[in-house]
Amino acid sequence: MRQLTVTSSEEGRRIDKYILKYLNTAPSSFVYKLLRKKNVKLNSKRAKGEEVLKKGDVVEIYLSETAFENFRKEDTKDTPLGIKGNIDIIYEDENVLFVNKKAGILTQRDKSGDPSLNDNILFYLKDSIEPSFKPSVCNRLDRNTSGIVTAGKNLEALRELSCIFADKKAEKIYLALVWGVLKSPSVLELYHTKDKNNKVRVTKEKREGASFVRTYFEPIHINEEENITLLRLRLDTGKSHQIRASLSHISHPIIGDRKYSREDINQKYRKLFGLKDQFLHAYNLSFRTEGKLSYLNDKVFKAPLPKQLENIVKYFNINIE
Repeated sequence: MRQLTVTSSEEGRRIDKYILKYLNTAPSSFVYKLLRKKNVKLNSKRAKGEEVLKKGDVVEIYLSETAFENFRKEDTKDTPLGIKGNIDIIYEDENVLFVNKKAGILTQRDKSGDPSLNDNILFYLKDSIEPSFKPSVCNRLDRNTSGIVTAGKNLEALRELSCIFADKKAEKIYLALVWGVLKSPSVLELYHTKDKNNKVRVTKEKREGASFVRTYFEPIHINEEENITLLRLRLDTGKSHQIRASLSHISHPIIGDRKYSREDINQKYRKLFGLKDQFLHAYNLSFRTEGKLSYLNDKVFKAPLPKQLENIVKYFNINIE
C-alpha cells in the first residue's frame, strides 16, 4: 500500500485522473478495476473515482510493491534536457511564474527535439514538481520572438491562465521595429492560413479554411531618414505568426524577420547591431479574472527588452514608455 498526500499543485484533479497520472504505465482498465474492487481510499473512505481532490487529502492505493514498480515509470517525455534553469524571472509566487523568453529558444519542445523554455522552467522548479503534476507554459511565442511567457505552478493556476488566454481576457502588448514609415494608428483585419512549411499567408479576402485575425497597432517612434517605425501592437486574436505575416502583408515587414522580411534590410541590421532575430518583443501583459488569480488583476507585467534590441532603441534615441 502507498499513502499519498495531495499537494496544492494537484488540487482540483479528479481522483481517477490522479491515479492514472501516478500509475503512468497502467492501462485505464486496470485503474478503474482498482476503484471497483475498493483498492483505493480517499481520507480512509472508499473512493469511487469521481471525487475532486483538495490539498491535504490522503489517497491510499492498495497494491503490492511489485505492481507499483510495474505500473509506475519515470516520465521522461517532458523532463529537462540538462538546461540549468537559465530563465529570466519577471514575477513568481506560489501559483504562477512569468518569465522573459530569449529569442532563439522554443517555448515548448517540438519534433526537432531542441531544448525549450518549458524545459528550463521544469528544471528551475524541479524540487517542487509533484509526481502527478508538472508545471507548464500557458502561452507561446515564436522561437525568434522574445518576451513574456506565463506558466502555472499548480493545476488550478494552469487551468485558469489557459482560460484567460483562450477567453481573450489578457491584454498582450508587443513592440516591433518595422521597415517603412507608419504615421497613424490602425487595425489590420485579415484572413489567416498556414501551409505545410509553417509559413503563414494572410489576405484581405476570406478564403476557405482561413481564420479571421485582428491586430491593432500605433507608431511610437518614426525615423524617416532611416525609413523605420517602432510600433506598439495589441492582438485581438492570437494566431501563429499573426503579427509578422500581417505587417509583411502591408509591406512593412519586421526588421530581422528571416521568413517574412527582406534579406537586404535584415543584412543591414545584422551588420550594424548583430541582429539575428526579428525585432518583435512581447513587452507587457495584464489580465482580469474572477478565479484564484484575481489578486493579479490590473497589475501590468513588463518584460525588459533584450540587450540587442535595447542597443537599437538607444542608438535611435527611442523612448518606449
